[in-house]
Amino acid sequence: MFADVANEHLRAGRSRFRLGTRLIALGLLILLVQAILWFEQGYWTAFDLQDIVRWLGVRMPWIGWEGGRAVVDWVFAFPLTALPVAIGFSLAWSGAARAGRVDKNADFWSSGS
Repeated sequence: MFADVANEHLRAGRSRFRLGTRLIALGLLILLVQAILWFEQGYWTAFDLQDIVRWLGVRMPWIGWEGGRAVVDWVFAFPLTALPVAIGFSLAWSGAARAGRVDKNADFWSSGS
């Protein structure tokens, strides 16, 4: 029974790690596209979350309160490359830590103690 729980945690950690590494790869791919455009056009094309929202055809949220609008504008002006890389690193790190913790305790789980 404990071995089943350990295998479940190991599987969850590994899948979290794989998702994290894929998000890191997505962020680096976006950065590569920006670099290619830079070499072709001669200037840096910045991609931010606002560009994706516009590309999806979704209206930008409008907030009448000036402080709230400044926060929303700041969030949507965040560089698109940084978001998947940051989320990917945190997922990969937590997945590796979870899987490593289960692997380290594998003798404990398999001994039936």
